[in-house]
Amino acid sequence: MPDRVPERYAFLYDWRAAEGITKEELAAALPYKRIELERSGCFGTCTAFLLQLARDGRATWEGRAYSEPGGTCAGTVGLVEFARICWFIEKLDLERVAGNYMAAWTDDQTTTIRLVKPGGEVIEFQDYGRQSPIEILALADLLELVARRNGWARKVEGEVSIDAVVLDVNRELEHVVLDKGLRDGMRIGYLFVVYLDSEFKGMVRVEEVLETTCSARIINEKRSISSGDSASMNL
Repeated sequence: MPDRVPERYAFLYDWRAAEGITKEELAAALPYKRIELERSGCFGTCTAFLLQLARDGRATWEGRAYSEPGGTCAGTVGLVEFARICWFIEKLDLERVAGNYMAAWTDDQTTTIRLVKPGGEVIEFQDYGRQSPIEILALADLLELVARRNGWARKVEGEVSIDAVVLDVNRELEHVVLDKGLRDGMRIGYLFVVYLDSEFKGMVRVEEVLETTCSARIINEKRSISSGDSASMNL
């Protein structure tokens, strides 16, 4: 066993260290009860999703823009795998570099990591444009590997067009309702360009999808978006 391994991680190297201790007790000794990785969309084809891993073995996936599978899925994360992630975080003392890291450019992806402690305290790392320390980038990739082992975090392939029409605009909430018809493939997080004829009017991000319509938040408005405007995106 390597030197200076905390007692709660000893079972990672020698299962005899866990003799007489239940799996629930081993999990309860870990410093985090839940770890989350969230990747946003971008002005492009960034894979967007939310991954939640819990020390009780639950793993939850919410596929958003350009990611497969879409929607919410349930899976598992082993106690050993979750404990290794916790030990990685503690070994590198990553809490000391928690905070926001921002690139100087726009339209890039934001990656957020949340460490939820047993008492409810949340330690958060936010990285826009991959500007955080290498340890944080490595942690994000490590968490995404768990998603891939569950069959998640696959990038949508191909060029598919989804078109819609603006039905209604709520200025107070900065929301629009899009009529998408019965087209399949619409997902939360997708970005739509809004235009009238050849005039660019702005961009909206989908927040709720129904059978024939969806609700989207206005994130960029060059000209006033109105009912009857067209909206389009490329997958």
